[in-house]
Amino acid sequence: MPLTALEAQLRAHIRALIESKELPCEVPARMWGGNGSGEICSVCGKPIGPEELEFEYAIETRTLRFHRLCHGLWQIECERAAALLKSSASR
Repeated sequence: MPLTALEAQLRAHIRALIESKELPCEVPARMWGGNGSGEICSVCGKPIGPEELEFEYAIETRTLRFHRLCHGLWQIECERAAALLKSSASR
């Protein structure tokens, strides 16, 4: 399935954030969702408006917030990173 230019750009940015450890791939115990609160998205750096869906995770002392698209792409890239790690470990 072809990606839009925005999706491709966001996925590359997410990969860089994961590689630099700025964005974790941990699975948190809890996740919340609801209307945006105006807080900044952990991926794209833009506010999540009240007309948008916001996903929020508490991981250790950090709170991560995502737009719906950014959240989905983050999950995909975390799966990709795990698969690459598993692949390199089996070599």
